[in-house]
Amino acid sequence: METSSVVTFSNLTRWGKSETDEQFDDFKNIKFSVKPDLNSKLILWLGDIRSIDTDAIVNPTNEAMNDKTGLSGTILESAGLETLDEISKLESCRTGEARISKSYNLPSRYIIYTVGPRYNDKYRTAAENALHSCYRSCLELLKESHLSSITFPVVNSQKRGYPPESGAHIAIRTVRRFLEHWGKDFQSIVFCVTPEEYKLYSKILPLYFPRDRKELQISKDELPRDTGNEFGETVIENRVIRIKPSPVYHEPTPSNTNSFSPASPATPSPKITIDQPEKLPNSFSMMQSDFDEDRKKKLEQLSQAEKDRIEQQQLYLSNLYKAQKMDLSDIARLSIIYESGRDTSGRPIVVIVGSRLPMQRNYLDRVFLYMIKTLDKIVDHAYTVVYLHTKMEDKETPEFSWMKQVYSIMDYKYGDHLSSFFIVHPTFWLKMFETLVSTFVTSNFFTKVKYISKLDELYEYIEPEQLVIPEEVYQYDVSENGVSSRQPKRMRETKVEALLNDL
Repeated sequence: METSSVVTFSNLTRWGKSETDEQFDDFKNIKFSVKPDLNSKLILWLGDIRSIDTDAIVNPTNEAMNDKTGLSGTILESAGLETLDEISKLESCRTGEARISKSYNLPSRYIIYTVGPRYNDKYRTAAENALHSCYRSCLELLKESHLSSITFPVVNSQKRGYPPESGAHIAIRTVRRFLEHWGKDFQSIVFCVTPEEYKLYSKILPLYFPRDRKELQISKDELPRDTGNEFGETVIENRVIRIKPSPVYHEPTPSNTNSFSPASPATPSPKITIDQPEKLPNSFSMMQSDFDEDRKKKLEQLSQAEKDRIEQQQLYLSNLYKAQKMDLSDIARLSIIYESGRDTSGRPIVVIVGSRLPMQRNYLDRVFLYMIKTLDKIVDHAYTVVYLHTKMEDKETPEFSWMKQVYSIMDYKYGDHLSSFFIVHPTFWLKMFETLVSTFVTSNFFTKVKYISKLDELYEYIEPEQLVIPEEVYQYDVSENGVSSRQPKRMRETKVEALLNDL
């Protein structure tokens, strides 16, 4: 690209060009207030993304990052062969993730690649969170690379069935939330759009980046009810457990302030609030025995099983509180655990990919917290887990103490509504390990474990189209068991073509 066609982003019009000292006391409860410092970092631009000189531009692409069609094709063609050579050496990019390469012949210094989701209204929340992850992963990668300016095209693709307006809301609110946390690290974020997209973004931007009183009122009246959590990620409110610091036992009721009752192991309600106990009256003045002594005696009267249950409950709540407060986006990008469609009985499916587990203990502990954060949203109703142990015989296995921790929490918290725990491509050593684990996990849990040696067996319980699993799992299954007649048609054709090429 010739130098004359370069667009200098610092010369473009900012969304919030001027500062304001106006007070907005009557809009105290609005979700997105006027923030001139954040508005000044935002640019809505009608132009060619290949011509702008921000530190990075975003390329919505495929997992191999070599999509030669559409916008991705034009970006790669302009960047040149050196870019293609570099991305061929990068790890593949899964949906919602981001990768980075130099941009070589383009004015920008780098290209950040991300893969947008396919949209299905039945699994709208999953698609929304995957799109949120695309934008957030790009911004996190920009920050980690010590870069300060980026240009986004519209990542959500109508070719993949994503509604443009819904995609715009997610894109803009994710950027707003990210800037609220880390705005000082960024100089400019550019939304590069087409004429049709410009109209849409001009309408939605004021809802999340209001600049004056008029736009605040518009935001108050027209902002969607659901704008996600503090990072812009969609949450299912009736499945959120609200927890305050230092969770303890349930607050004593006024009618029985001196009694102690351990939390029931029965199925919890979808929403629970656990607070600090209220401060009790002075026990001496009330002619009561010391509360701590009384509680200690009652604890001593409990069976060991009841004591263990209380200890497990407190440990779980403590870990859940920690997981909800911690930034685990680095673990999310590994796609170790995620939701994927529904089984033949309509139960949500959770996929766990063994080969993606990091082996360092500090990372494993963060995986454990992310697992709790992910599963806690769905375990109040029936669900299914698919654990992919594919090609794990030559890999290191996590520490036994960590695996024991995982199985214990599955048994305590997640066992009641767990329908099936499918283990795909198990090894002899895994079965031996689970025999050992069964000594400290209830037998009821292991009645739900089903070993799956080939994907055809799994398709008896889950339709192939409902299951999103890594490409290498399909490839391994084909090499071991042949091409399945029940795989999605596109997948079967790919496998057959691959086998013919091998011959």
